[in-house]
Formats: sequence, structure tokens, C-alpha cells
Amino acid sequence: MFLIDDLTFLVFCQYEFHMTQQDAGILFCVSAMFLFGYGLTISGFIIDKYGVKVSMVLGMVAIMISKFLLTFVDTVPQLYLVMCTVSPFGISIVYPCTVLGIKKLTHNGPVRSMSFSIFYAMMILGALLGGPLVDFIRRDIGKTQFEYYHTNIYSGKVEKRYIEVSAWRAIAFFGFVLSFL
Repeated sequence: MFLIDDLTFLVFCQYEFHMTQQDAGILFCVSAMFLFGYGLTISGFIIDKYGVKVSMVLGMVAIMISKFLLTFVDTVPQLYLVMCTVSPFGISIVYPCTVLGIKKLTHNGPVRSMSFSIFYAMMILGALLGGPLVDFIRRDIGKTQFEYYHTNIYSGKVEKRYIEVSAWRAIAFFGFVLSFL
């Protein structure tokens, strides 16, 4: 889930918001600094105060909200707002909670070693599948058009409307669906 964001974020910024590579890289770095800041200040406090389960749910909800918002943001200030608040906050909670959850739920010895091995193997599997999955969504789904009906408040007539979703926004929405699961 996180690797797909890293693979596509710069291209997402370039195609959807017409940012230069430098501007997209600066946004990525600013977001990483906020991730570092949240991790140093508030995330540890939240995990200690509310425990691993509640913090994990809070972090996943924050990530889910950020992915959903990334699907629909229209302007660069909105993009900065999402990438400097909700997204790094959620990521700064989820990864430590995952590591702490494995440590808390396993005992010293081979079970803990096996659990961490599976955890890192799943990260590697995500990295292995992330590239082809992004390529599949980008190439085979491309621009997707949805049809919906809308009642015009002025005329009272039901109108057929369309919304186009680019492949990059479809990838962001896929991240939302993955974090929801």
C-alpha cells in the first residue's frame, strides 16, 4: 500500500496537477518531513496513551481518509493539505503499531522470529506486486468514465452526467480500498 504511493506519487503530481518534477519532489520531501515530525512528537504519545489496537485503527482511518481525499483533490493547496496532515499522520502511526503488535502478540524465540520474517516477506511481496499492479491499472484501466444521474434543481429534470477518473486517481482510490480492507 505504501510502496504504490511511492511509485506513483511524483507521476500523479505531474499528470494531475501539472507540477514539475522539482515541485513534486519538494512536496514529497515536505510530506516526509511532516511524517518525521509526527513520528517524533505525537504518534508515540498516542500509541502509549491509547494502546496498539486503538492507535492502529486511528492510523488506518487517517490513511483511508487521505487516500479517499487524494482521489478527489483538485488544486495544489488541497494536495499540500492532505499530504502534510492526514497522510503522514496515519503512516507515522501504522508502521510502529504493526511492529509493536507483532512484538506484543508473540513470545521470544522462534515464533517472534517467524512473525517478523512473515511481516517483512509481505513487505517484499508488496514491493514485488506493486509495480505490475500499478502498470495494470495505468495501462488497462486508463481513463475510466462513470455515468450517473443528477436532478437539476432549476429545471427539475433528471440529467445524465459523466465523470472521468484518470488512472492515477484510480490508483489512489485503490489505495483507499486496500486501507479499508
